[in-house]
This record gives sequence, C-alpha cells and structure tokens, in this order.
Amino acid sequence: MLSGVILAGGENRRMRGELKALLPFGGKPLIARQIDIMREICDEIIVVTNEPKPYLSVVDRSVRIITDFYVGQGPLGGMHAALSLAKHASIWVVGCDMPFISSKAAQLLLQRKLDGFEAVVPLVAGQMYPLHGIYDQACASHIGPLLQLGELEFQPY
Repeated sequence: MLSGVILAGGENRRMRGELKALLPFGGKPLIARQIDIMREICDEIIVVTNEPKPYLSVVDRSVRIITDFYVGQGPLGGMHAALSLAKHASIWVVGCDMPFISSKAAQLLLQRKLDGFEAVVPLVAGQMYPLHGIYDQACASHIGPLLQLGELEFQPY
C-alpha cells in the first residue's frame, strides 16, 4: 500500500503568482496528469497546498487536500504534513512542477525502501531528487524538529 503526495504549496514567485500545478500540460492541468500517474500504484492521493480552493474544481473528491502544520516552511513543511496524515507507511512524494514523474521509478524506489530504509530518493547524474522519493511515515519525526530549528533544506547524509 502506497500513498502519493503532491507538494503544491509555495508562493509561485517565478510564475508571477500563477499556480504551477494548474498550468496546462498535455491537454489538462499538470496536477491532473500527476494524479493519473500516481493512481497507477497509489491507492491514496494527497495534495499539500497553502491555498486549497483553486484545486477543488480540478481534482476529484477522492484526492485529499491538506495544508501545512508548519506554515511557510517550504517542501519540508509540506512533507511533514503529508507524512503525518498519510494512511500508509510508505509515501511517494513529488513536486507539483514535475511533468514527467514515473510510477515505474517509484515502484523501484519502493522496493528498495522495503529493504529496510526510511527514505529512498533517485540519484541522477550525481544529483539527488528528493521530490520524487519514497519516504516512510517515520521521517515526520525527523522533519518536525528540523522545522522547529528553522532548517528548511534537504541535506544528504
């Protein structure tokens, strides 16, 4: 069982306030495309956003829309909320501005996580992609204290 999470918060400064997740891609909003791909392997989909209202007419009622516990704390804040509220122990987290997420890649990461890891993220050309990773709910207990200290960046171990 796998929960899928789309992080769709933020100020969208580069987009002059336009929501990236709602931009058209392949004939429909980007977030709708992501939800379709996530449904291939996830039986729960969560959207984390600071502004739920614009998504209500785009996503169906089966998609849970939640907000951050730690407001304005970036992707880690959104991840913390999702990890805390997800129904399943394994959670696939993606950013809302990623048009080419892969359920096959997520399945491979999930298999690796089930070998006993709390988090598994892709490493492509020497660069980590934490916003296409699989996380265990236990990671919320690590993220909360970091947010309380004002740490907002992903740090490799």
